[in-house]
Amino acid sequence: MMSTAEPMTARGAHYTALLETLDNHGATKLHAIEREQLLEAADALLFGEDASRIVVSYPAANGGKIEAICKAAGAPYPRL
Repeated sequence: MMSTAEPMTARGAHYTALLETLDNHGATKLHAIEREQLLEAADALLFGEDASRIVVSYPAANGGKIEAICKAAGAPYPRL
């Protein structure tokens, strides 16, 4: 496991190697959602960052519109 003291260039090199491996072999082995989950995990492990989250407040009457926008963008639409 990498420490936070490891240079970002080495982390970037590991991330690039992961992307190259996915590009070379992943399309035949992984579904799109699996690839996305793997890249999110790599972001968290290599850079200490997880995918960003956005909280949106809206009137209940606009719920259908917001859900449609999220769906069109491929974004999750969990209701809190």
